[in-house]
Amino acid sequence: MRDNISKLYSLEQIASALKEARHNKGWSQRELSARSRIAQPQISRFENGDVDMQLSSLIELARTLDLDLQLVPRSAVQAVAAVVKEREGEAEEAALRKTLKRLIQVVSTFEQTHPHLTSILHLKDAALEVEEMAYILVPKAANQVIGGVAQRLEDLATTKKRSPARFSRDIKAATHELRTLRNIAVHGQGLKQMPAYSLDEED
Repeated sequence: MRDNISKLYSLEQIASALKEARHNKGWSQRELSARSRIAQPQISRFENGDVDMQLSSLIELARTLDLDLQLVPRSAVQAVAAVVKEREGEAEEAALRKTLKRLIQVVSTFEQTHPHLTSILHLKDAALEVEEMAYILVPKAANQVIGGVAQRLEDLATTKKRSPARFSRDIKAATHELRTLRNIAVHGQGLKQMPAYSLDEED
């Protein structure tokens, strides 16, 4: 019974990791299927935990997603997991910096096209405050929020037919969302988890 539970949990972990890697690349199951030459229904069944995928197919999916399968000594599993988690954290922080740069760029565009609008100045202030506090935000969650705001602002910037009322409403909504994120950081709800101890470099 214990072996069955262990096997099921491991398969769920693998399926979840592959699904997350696919989402991180922005691929649909259909696109992953085309790239890996594995049928989309088979990918769907595996991600849903409905089928135990053949090892050869699993290896092909992993490699297509820039992952690799390794047999790790059980005694080293925790150490490997810690390294992977650290690398994932670094990747999430890099993604957040990239998204923040994208946000600042689109805000600068509005500042150039509407230099005298108070709402744009408020938007710029909110964006800069979030940028300054990025180091205490949870990267993955913050990246989703900021990315969504940046995307809506980019869409607004490229929309030719827009009413002044809609423009003002969308700018204020983006400002409000950024300020909400800032407030979360200020009140500690979006703080990174700090280590329990640190080692001094010098005595």
